[in-house]
Parts: sequence; C-alpha cells; structure tokens
Amino acid sequence: MIVGNIGSEKNLEYTCIGDTVNYSSRLEGINKMYGTDIIINVFTKKNVEHDLLLWKLDTIQVKGRAQGSQIFEVMAEKKNAPQEQIRIKSDYEAALVLYRKGDFIQAGEAFVSLFNANNDIPSKNMSERCREYIDTPPKNWLGVAVMKEK
Repeated sequence: MIVGNIGSEKNLEYTCIGDTVNYSSRLEGINKMYGTDIIINVFTKKNVEHDLLLWKLDTIQVKGRAQGSQIFEVMAEKKNAPQEQIRIKSDYEAALVLYRKGDFIQAGEAFVSLFNANNDIPSKNMSERCREYIDTPPKNWLGVAVMKEK
C-alpha cells in the first residue's frame, strides 16, 4: 500500500493506493449485496473474534483476486449478543455447510426457512443463489462464490 501525495504538480492528491485498498473497496460493495453493515475478512476476524459475535456469511472470490476469502458480518459484542442472534448465526452457518458441499437443494430450503423466519437479506440472497445453482450447477464447484462485479 502507498499513502501520500499522488499525481502531477497541477493535479496532486493525498490518497492511498494498493491491493489492500482495492480489496477493502470490494468488501464495501459486497456489504451492499449482502444487506449488511460491516463485513470483515478472515484476517480481521482473527483480531476481533474474542470480543465480537461474527456471522460467517460466505466464501467469495472478489474481482481481481485469484483466491477465495471467507467473509463475516460483525453482529454484536459477544457479551451483549441476544440469544436470537446467536441462533440465527448458528442456523445460517449450518445451511452454509450444506451450500459449500454443493447440496444446493437442502441448503436452499434451509436458507428459505431462515429468510421466512428472520427476513434477513443474506439468507434471501443465498436461497436465490442455491436456486440458480440447482438450475445451472457451477462447474468445478469448490464452495467459493465468484463475484463478477466490483
């Protein structure tokens, strides 16, 4: 990452550039797609998981990256987390295991049930994705959703 004045004498701007900045920007866009407030990756998770309740949302490959990365939503401080949030997290992550195994029928049913019970956008999105994958299974499925947009 580079931070500093970048540009020419006539068009100088203090900014930061680099892979980390691009990746953070991708995660910000993915936040909108999942209907979440704060998405973090596995590296940030390692630093905050002791204090925060984290909801494992998906494993994604963002545009411009060759590797997949787990993403998590920050739900609450663990000490203040309502039991309902803990239950939703547990049920969603169980459905996610089915999804990652390629069992799109059972995963889709589980995500639909979660959406009907909780009206959450991640479950809705995942149920729709399961429906798409049932109709057109991804080739060489590795449990990683490839993001086609920035």
